[in-house]
Amino acid sequence: FVKENISLAANNPSAWNYLRGILDINDLPYSRVEDFVRMYADASEDATRDVVDLENPPPSEGAELPCPAAIEFLADIHEKEGRILEATELWRSLADEHDTIRKKYWEFRIREGLKSVK
Repeated sequence: FVKENISLAANNPSAWNYLRGILDINDLPYSRVEDFVRMYADASEDATRDVVDLENPPPSEGAELPCPAAIEFLADIHEKEGRILEATELWRSLADEHDTIRKKYWEFRIREGLKSVK
């Protein structure tokens, strides 16, 4: 249900937060939906539209990709899996390109992430 609604309105952060909440309440790792999230975080994933996957519906036609909420979700997956450098790359892309309105927040996340690596 949530994935379907995300596919219809990929840039609705509420749907992404709902997905996050479902995983949290059921103690499921975010990495469980990594393949789904990647379709929305990477604008070059057009090839996935040719494959029918009922568990992971692709973005609808005309969806504005990459989706900042999906990039954030993917960064959170990396962070929880201990892949901090990959997470900081995604946060940097949010700060500099995809979600510049929250640049200071993303820079904070980068600093905090890098502190945990040291």
